[in-house]
Amino acid sequence: MILKRFFKYISLFLLAILIVISLLLIGLKQILEQSTIKSFVKVKVENILNITLNFETVDTVIFPYPGISMHGITVFDGKEILNIENVTVTFDISRVINSEFQIRSVSLENGYLLVERLPDGSFPLQTKFKSDADEIEKGKETVEKGPKELFRFLPKTISIQNISIRYQDDYFQQKSNVVIQECKVFIDREDTELSFTFLGDLNQNALNVESELTWTENHWKLNSLVAKSQIKFVEFKIANLGDLSQIFPKAHLSDSVLNSEIHIEKGLGETVSIPLLQVSLQGIKNKRNEAYPEISLESDLSLNEVENYLKINRLNLIYKDAAHLAIQGKLLKDESKPSEFTIKSNELDIDRLSLFSKVFSEMDLNRSVYFQKQRKEESIAHKSSPEVKPFSPTINFLLDTKKIKVTGKNISYLKGSISLQNPVLKFNQVSLGIFEGEANLTGNFHLKSGFLSMNAKLAGINIEKAIGSVTSDKLLKGKLRSNLSLELNTKAKEPKRTVKLRSEFHIGKGQLLGYANFIKPVAEVGKLFNFSGAKGESTEFESIDGSLSMANQTLTLHSFEMQGIGLNALGNGVYNENGKIDMKFTVGLSGMVGKAVKLPIIYKGYYGKNFAYIDPVWLTYVYTGTMLGGPAGTILGSVAGTRASDGFDKSIDFAKDKLGDLGGFLFGDKNSEMKKETSKKK
Repeated sequence: MILKRFFKYISLFLLAILIVISLLLIGLKQILEQSTIKSFVKVKVENILNITLNFETVDTVIFPYPGISMHGITVFDGKEILNIENVTVTFDISRVINSEFQIRSVSLENGYLLVERLPDGSFPLQTKFKSDADEIEKGKETVEKGPKELFRFLPKTISIQNISIRYQDDYFQQKSNVVIQECKVFIDREDTELSFTFLGDLNQNALNVESELTWTENHWKLNSLVAKSQIKFVEFKIANLGDLSQIFPKAHLSDSVLNSEIHIEKGLGETVSIPLLQVSLQGIKNKRNEAYPEISLESDLSLNEVENYLKINRLNLIYKDAAHLAIQGKLLKDESKPSEFTIKSNELDIDRLSLFSKVFSEMDLNRSVYFQKQRKEESIAHKSSPEVKPFSPTINFLLDTKKIKVTGKNISYLKGSISLQNPVLKFNQVSLGIFEGEANLTGNFHLKSGFLSMNAKLAGINIEKAIGSVTSDKLLKGKLRSNLSLELNTKAKEPKRTVKLRSEFHIGKGQLLGYANFIKPVAEVGKLFNFSGAKGESTEFESIDGSLSMANQTLTLHSFEMQGIGLNALGNGVYNENGKIDMKFTVGLSGMVGKAVKLPIIYKGYYGKNFAYIDPVWLTYVYTGTMLGGPAGTILGSVAGTRASDGFDKSIDFAKDKLGDLGGFLFGDKNSEMKKETSKKK
């Protein structure tokens, strides 16, 4: 009995609830059926805009929340600018009972919105807003009161599906189409939180956005905002940017695609973090249709507007098989304080990066109507606004790079400190490993004028490899040590003509090779002095010390002193830009003979065509002495020839006239005296 009575009361209770709900729904339907609610949205819209909102049918919605569903919504302004298949608006049930219509949710499905910009730059839709509308003024006042006040009037959810926004810009002559496949907004009125998801595409390029925003205080300042957002582009086709993709004349971007993912976070305080910024670009070609590898960038950034800094926690630049750069540092807006950056790399092929950068080295903004109009607007604005001082920070770079390739040369490492004090780039202390040795550099480079001034200390340089990097000729072996200074104007019409160079050098334990082996002719006369130090195509030496300079494309060898094996040599001379050589070396042999005998070696003519030869003046005397006086004549002939060569480098005819004099000196030849007398009579 008790159980039966229990079920009876339960049944009556449930029946009562059902009756109440039924009466409530009937009441809600009656309220929603009133013409005032059916025209609620229409009136709201027309109070703000000077347009007529049309719809085909309106249905009442009871479940899960009371509301209305409008179908076939259209707006005409000379032509159809809005067409939405279905709009559903629901209300808070507690407010509806009191005939108050607080919107709970809004849902839009299937349709499009046309936004136009006229050739004069105006937007027709903008003129439709009623500037004196009470709704607009109330909205402004609500926004000014802060997030909490605004959120009280916002719907809890907004849903948009399959809506496209067609943008026709006749001012910039562009078209864009944003397709909203699915967009949902969730609003928490109590905690002033907003979450947002977007799935769609921009000009047929996939675009995904997710965001969560919270205002911790009732004001719109940045420090009250806590945010977390993600933006992702997938296979974004550069060609879909219209004439914007044509501004690089050397680039062919029709097949280029961009992939990007950006994460943005904002906690309490003023710092905005971008813990992930990934960008990759592939399919880049030049006008010859030559493709370049993919280039990608990944970074972790922080921005603080109050303390005015941009911090790079991590920035990796990767160019396939050519470069892997890692950058860290902080850029300060306060120009009185230096910014600091560290650049590291395990691989850096500057040659390949340079080829890639050449594709974007030229920019013609006139190819894009957008930039034409933008520059015109900026020019007008610039005339009417005060000139803004350009940002000129002082930046210190700490370098630690390896495996560098530039102009075909391999640099094992590049380390040191460089400072940018605009417009001067200062090389405080830079060390680079090159040609098995090291170069330590200091100097300045003026970015505006292009003037370079540099001092360098070289040590342990393999001079054979250094020469081999600019020519295939085998000239010299040994280890180079040098102090040099260099000046150059890189922005001159012909930069090479502005080169000024001075150097003192030492080359240890090496060989003279090929064309540079000026000792080779000595072998031809070495048997006369019982000398066998110069053989074959090379001449070994213990050291070479000297100094040289370069100006106006003329290389001057001021001094040259070689300590060889069984000989030594001194020299100087000039090498001109056209390859013309005018140099002279004096070779001294070892022993007693070497103290008296100096072999003059001459380079005259053009590089590669005219080879080193023994001064014919000297040679004439030596052979004459050999024929006339044996070994003693050889020595005396070489001494006399050396003196003659020193005084008359170009006078071969003079040497011939003196042959008789040498014979008379050795053997008392009367014929020579007769020739002198005859010459005097003439």
